[in-house]
Amino acid sequence: MRVLLRVALALVVLATAIVLLAPAALLDAPLAARTNDRMHLVDTQGFWWRGRGAVAASDGRARMPLAWRVALVPLLSGSLALELPSTGDATMPTGTLLLHAGKVEVRGLHLLAPAALLPALVPELRSLALRGDIDVHAPSFAWRLGAASGTFDATWQHAGVAGGGYVVDAGDVSAKGTPLPDGVAVTLRNAGGDIVIEGGVDARGSVIDASLEIAPTGRAPEALRAMLPLLGHVDPSGHVRVAWRSDLR
Repeated sequence: MRVLLRVALALVVLATAIVLLAPAALLDAPLAARTNDRMHLVDTQGFWWRGRGAVAASDGRARMPLAWRVALVPLLSGSLALELPSTGDATMPTGTLLLHAGKVEVRGLHLLAPAALLPALVPELRSLALRGDIDVHAPSFAWRLGAASGTFDATWQHAGVAGGGYVVDAGDVSAKGTPLPDGVAVTLRNAGGDIVIEGGVDARGSVIDASLEIAPTGRAPEALRAMLPLLGHVDPSGHVRVAWRSDLR
């Protein structure tokens, strides 16, 4: 009996060691599956529960460095508590991410990501080259079963969009997220650049709806003025109304 107990204990210790020593590189597969192979975790170091690497678009256009620590005790109750620690590198996200029973919550999140990563999340943007960085602050924000609570703010710094032979300078685009009964609403406006942008984006479940009004500024080149009416309906004031929908499933 003692021999069996020792063998069982040894197997438990071995299994625990294997789990704890599993490399961070193993996290690439679930990330790739979740994003339909549009995003990968590369240049990984450390273990799955405490490591670092970079989130990268599969086309190589953009990447964001990342370090993380997973609290092991909450895993026993089916919860995931992920800390993004401060490393002294301003390009790395910081804050805490909590997942439990279908609820996603972030606390003290600060994220600076290249805009070129967005097409990996929103396939409809893949034909565009996005420039600049997106700076996100979320002191406390939660999402569960389509309902949101809390707020967040984001700024697309030095925003630029290139596509179809055109390059649009959008200046700095600010976004503010507020909860809806069944999702989240984001209001958008910009300052500077070749165009004026006002409007919003609503996210409900996996569906994103955007409705924007765009108008050229006095510095807009003629090529851009000629292109804007191709995006949507032009109202009597000269503003172009643009609307689109995306399903992230």
